[in-house]
Amino acid sequence: DPRAATREETITNLTRAQRDIVTAADRILGSKEHESAFLKAAEAKIQSLTLLSQVQPESQTELKAFIEELKGSTNPQFGPLAERMDVAQLMDAVASGDNVDIPKLVERFKRLFNEEQKDVSLFSLSQQVIEVFMRAGHTEEAADVMKLLADTFAGNPNAELATASKMLHEQLAIIEIKLDAKVTAVLE
Repeated sequence: DPRAATREETITNLTRAQRDIVTAADRILGSKEHESAFLKAAEAKIQSLTLLSQVQPESQTELKAFIEELKGSTNPQFGPLAERMDVAQLMDAVASGDNVDIPKLVERFKRLFNEEQKDVSLFSLSQQVIEVFMRAGHTEEAADVMKLLADTFAGNPNAELATASKMLHEQLAIIEIKLDAKVTAVLE
């Protein structure tokens, strides 16, 4: 009965299942026959290693090594995925309070944003970036990303994204008022 499993049993089962996914992904990535499945296999491996890193910290090293491997790959499918994951790891570092070159990270995010398909996934990633910047006290950078996101998705044919974009414009106006008040207070 899965409901009766102890925490340790749950972690063991999760670990085993995620390791099985990593092994299957490695088999696909190592074969010449399944090139059409390479991107999905890489995404599955990243997802599994990300989950594993929450219960096995050593999996974080494996995840970083895999992302570096993707960056060095000649397969054009892997470049955008590697960049997205690299930016995500830098955002995790910002959230953890690690020393990160914020202007460089913003530029990398903007480059990634401009290269990615403008869809729900990108909108969601961008919202996560805004949230991390806000929590870490990087309000100006959050506002910069918020403006990019709101302007890009304004008038989007997807009604939910268009509405969310309008709400972001409203939030941005409030943030800009607060930033202006801080500048005025400093100048006085």
